[in-house]
Amino acid sequence: SLLYMLIAFVTGKIYFSWAITGLAMSISFSIFIFGLPFALLFFLSIRGIALLEGRLVEGLLGIRMPRRPLFTQTNQKWIERLKELAMDKHTWFSLLYMFIQFILGIFYLVIIVTVAGVSLVLIALPFIQTIWNIPVLTVGADRIFLPIWQLILLAIGGFLTLTIFMNFARWVGQLHGKMAKALLVTTE
Repeated sequence: SLLYMLIAFVTGKIYFSWAITGLAMSISFSIFIFGLPFALLFFLSIRGIALLEGRLVEGLLGIRMPRRPLFTQTNQKWIERLKELAMDKHTWFSLLYMFIQFILGIFYLVIIVTVAGVSLVLIALPFIQTIWNIPVLTVGADRIFLPIWQLILLAIGGFLTLTIFMNFARWVGQLHGKMAKALLVTTE
């Protein structure tokens, strides 16, 4: 789950950029003759990205993502395929997921960096102070060294915080997987 949360930052930025660019270009190209084929390719790419994200969720979070049928019927003309993709709620839910992934990816990265950073610093404080003689705090010209028993308590607190955070990350991963399954899997 923690690995997925780190990857979600990168994939969220990519998905968001792709969705914004594709929507803007599809709307602007709609006045030209090549606008409809471009929109069709964009909608197909959204469905393909949703399938790829489903495989990523399944592999890293362990949430079973059922296989889906083909994107469109093969015996239709391209204009009918475009209508089908534009009217399909799955396409729009996948697009919504791409925007949500961007927001969650930023949130996940901030939480991971903050909690893991603080925990690792707390764990490292006894070594930093005793081995390298670096004070825990410096206020003006005063260098504050903590007694060893306080350093040990801080290290234990850092270890407990990191352990609790790992369990929290697993829980968040399960919630994210349920959201992904709700938005990326068709129920037809």
